[in-house]
Amino acid sequence: MKSRLLHAGADEEDLMIGVNHSLTAALKMVQRTEGGRIEGECVALIESLSRPHAMQAFRYPSLLPEADLPPPDRALRTLRHFLRTTDTRLRGWWRALRPDPP
Repeated sequence: MKSRLLHAGADEEDLMIGVNHSLTAALKMVQRTEGGRIEGECVALIESLSRPHAMQAFRYPSLLPEADLPPPDRALRTLRHFLRTTDTRLRGWWRALRPDPP
């Protein structure tokens, strides 16, 4: 999400201070800058992972109770969707900067 925010013109220092490790804060910023284009299952997944991510618990998986995590297949499906939309956005931006030669 931070790459999408930086692409949209967010200041890196503001992200470090305002978002830090909060996925929920990053999500809210993306929703504001992109007009709510992240929705449904992706929002639910991001919100469910925000607290353990902020606590840097993924570095120490033994600290994560399995009951608190979403099912891996759902998480992977949602992540694939999010990465596809991010890729589409950034490719469009890159093409606009570097048009194909004649």
